[in-house]
Formats: sequence, structure tokens, C-alpha cells
Amino acid sequence: MNNKAETRPWFWASAVALFFAMAYDLYLVFRVAPTEVTMGEVYRIFYFHVPSAWVALVSFFVVFVSSVMYLVKRTRFWDLLAVSSAELGVVFIAIVLITGPIWAKSAWGIWWTWDPRLTSTLVLFLLFVGYLMLRSYVPEPTTRAKLSAVVGIVSFVDVPIVYFAIDWWRNQHPSRIIGAPAGKGFLSPEMKPIFWFSVALFVAFYAILLVQRFRLAQAGERLEGLRRKVRSRMSSRGSRPVPTAGLAVLLLMGGSLFVPNRHAMAQGQPSDGQVSPTQQLSNDELRAQLDKQRDEIEQEKARLDLKERDLERKIEANDTRLEHLFLGYVAIWVVLFL
Repeated sequence: MNNKAETRPWFWASAVALFFAMAYDLYLVFRVAPTEVTMGEVYRIFYFHVPSAWVALVSFFVVFVSSVMYLVKRTRFWDLLAVSSAELGVVFIAIVLITGPIWAKSAWGIWWTWDPRLTSTLVLFLLFVGYLMLRSYVPEPTTRAKLSAVVGIVSFVDVPIVYFAIDWWRNQHPSRIIGAPAGKGFLSPEMKPIFWFSVALFVAFYAILLVQRFRLAQAGERLEGLRRKVRSRMSSRGSRPVPTAGLAVLLLMGGSLFVPNRHAMAQGQPSDGQVSPTQQLSNDELRAQLDKQRDEIEQEKARLDLKERDLERKIEANDTRLEHLFLGYVAIWVVLFL
């Protein structure tokens, strides 16, 4: 993807619009939403806890679909989409595992219990952390993509277990909010619009982060390809055999230097290893050819190094934008919480 595509106005306009929309959502959560009778103010964390959990499951579903598509199509697009979504899924499920115990301490009196929903969520987090670790330990791109696709598909088995754990086993966790059976939801009419607005914003937030993370993955892929190209060319240049003509000149030089020339000795010419003018000319031509090849290698290496540095700067700039985007949303949450 070119640099022009990386800075499309619609992307940043959407990010700014989402920024203000989430600020408004925080106002709705803390100022407009009614206070829950039993748990009081602490229940408001559920407006962040549940949407984060939903987005985490959606992101792992994207990993599952992308992994299947990679095994079918064998294109890098699906592999990069899978790892981008997996990284975001781990972030959002980490938010779930942090906000959940805070809510549980107030509601249940304990920070953690081995509830089926909680346990399966922790297992899901560990599975996809392992997915990311696998990618970091396998250097070869094709092998890494294949193994990651298999792990992504197998790990997704835990997603329906997390979702249906409340229905399959007895547990302390509240009933499902999204996709709850009729009559089992506990949201009041005043809470529903704010809750669904929060869910929509978290999904949009995930989509924006996914686009940016995918672009970073593409840039990293191009950088890695460029590095492999440099290593391959330098290796091939370094192991290139001496040209046949040059080898012949070297043999002539060796013969003149180390083997007595009987014909020259018979004619009274010097045979003490001196090089004739013709041989000296051939030697100079060979050196000129070698110097020319060396200069070409150095020039090509300099061009590739320049491209690598330029691509690294672009990756660093995109990474900085992504960090600023994420930290901006976190800053608004912190300010309003305080």
C-alpha cells in the first residue's frame, strides 16, 4: 500500500468523529444512565466490560475466518489480517480480564472465582497470546503463516464455549446481554440505548485500529522482504564465480610466476616470474572488471539501505499514530473517571 493510501482523509476524519462520539458516550454512561439499585455506581463499568468482551470475540472470529481463507487461498493478505485482528483481540480481552475482577469485587466480594465463563475467558486469552508468541518464534514467513492459521482455527473453539458457558453450566456470572434469550436480559429501557451505543462505538474503534494495524503489518512485510532481498543479493554477489576469461588470465599469471618458461629460457629471455606487457594488460583489465563489480554492489547496497531506512521511518510514523490514537481514547476515559 502506498503512502498516499496510508493518509487518506476519510480515515482520520472517522477517527476524529469516533473520538468525540466516545467522549459523548462517556457523558451518557456517567451522567445520563440510571444507577443500578443493587450494585450502585460500580455497575457502570459494564458499559465498557461487555462491549470489550464482544469486540474481543468478534476479533477472534475474524482471526478464524482469515486463517481458513489463508489455508484456502495462500495469500499474504489473509495472514496479515489474522495477526492484526489477533493482536487487537488480545488487547480487548485483557480489558475484559481487568475490568471483570473490579466489578466482581463489588458484586461478589471477591476479585476472582473459577467460574466457567471467567475460566474459559482466561483460557481464550492464553490461547491467543500463544498464537502471537508462535508467530514471533517462527522466522520463515510461509511456515509461520501455516502454523499460525492452524493455531488460530483450533483456538477459536474456545469462543463459543465462552459465549455459551452461562447456558451450559451453573455459574455466578450474569446472564448474556448480547443475544440473550427472550425474558432473560436485565437491561432497563433507559439502559438499552446507551449500552448499544457503547457497543457500536467499540466495534467502530476496533475497525479503525484494525485498518491501521493492518497497514503496519503490510509495511513490516515489505521491510522484511527488502531485507531478505538485500541478504540474497549480497550472498549471490559474494559467491559469484570468477569469469572464465579472468580465470584464464589468472592461470597465465600463475604459469608465468611459478612455472619456468622453457621456451623463454631457450631464447635467453627472463624467466624469473616477470609478467609480460600483454599479461600485465590482461591483469589490469581483470582488476578493472572486479572493481566495477564491487562498485556496483556498493551502489546497490546503498540504494537498498536507503529504501530500508525510508520504510522504517514510515513504519515508525504509523506506529506512533496508532499509539497516539489509542492513548487519546484512554486519556478521555481516565479524565472522566477521575
